[in-house]
Amino acid sequence: MKKYKGELALLIVAFIWGTGFVATAVALEQFAPFQILAIRFLLGTLILGSVFFKKVLAIDKITFKYGVTLGALLISGYAFQTTGLLYTTPAKNAFIVATSVVIVPFIGTMIYRRKVDTYNITGAFTAMAGIALMSFTIDGSQFNIGDVLTFIGTVLFAFHLFYTSEFMSRGILDTASVVVVQFATCATLAAIAALVTRQTDFSRVAPDGIAVLLFMGVFTTSLCFFMQTWAQQFTSETKTAIIISMECVFGAMLSVSLGFESLTARMLFGAVMILAGVLITEVRPIFWKKPGQVSDTSLSNHGDKPV
Repeated sequence: MKKYKGELALLIVAFIWGTGFVATAVALEQFAPFQILAIRFLLGTLILGSVFFKKVLAIDKITFKYGVTLGALLISGYAFQTTGLLYTTPAKNAFIVATSVVIVPFIGTMIYRRKVDTYNITGAFTAMAGIALMSFTIDGSQFNIGDVLTFIGTVLFAFHLFYTSEFMSRGILDTASVVVVQFATCATLAAIAALVTRQTDFSRVAPDGIAVLLFMGVFTTSLCFFMQTWAQQFTSETKTAIIISMECVFGAMLSVSLGFESLTARMLFGAVMILAGVLITEVRPIFWKKPGQVSDTSLSNHGDKPV
């Protein structure tokens, strides 16, 4: 039952992140990238730190070490992605970041020599193909330094997602404590980056920009990362990546509903492929299980080894 609660939580995260694209666009009109990152993660630290202050006071060395590691990976990924966006198109940036859905399954193979699950890999590539249809348009632009920086960020995001599952699956860490340390690390490093890159001008800030940052701090940061971290105790890192790829579908739905773009056959087919990628990893225990075969629900949340 917790497995399905975890997957539902990830779907909610994908929905919030997908519909949060508009908020990010509004914020970028008034804030520099590292300003946004520093403020949203500072808000996340304060919010969760206040709610779970007793747990925060009891943070031990192991929790601190793992939280700092995850925070460093997360903010580094954002830094490379944001810098890459300065030199490449938004569509290419979004597509390259989305390729993390197929990088994640191979990390366990490279580091721990785990067997690659055929259905998870099939689902991951199907979802990525759908993302390509929805977000990437061949415009004749050449491969550039922005694409390289974005890909480095994508690899870091994939490692962040992988190690979140790896750390949380051990059952020795408290979700709130790990997330607070992670947020504090992100806020600190983002603030340093903002100072180094001189992103310290707040002259363009207006009330609507402050409201958007509050929304990002409460929902797309505090709530979403808390839910994702909690959920990854019960589902594999590969499934997490595939389910979160649904954010592209939710983002496109909002964009169409608000009139920012028109619904096209390519967009619709891409959404269907992403959904198919999710279903491939979910329905196989029921429809593709051979007689006497152990179902996926009895596998560990690393997805490959029986408990």
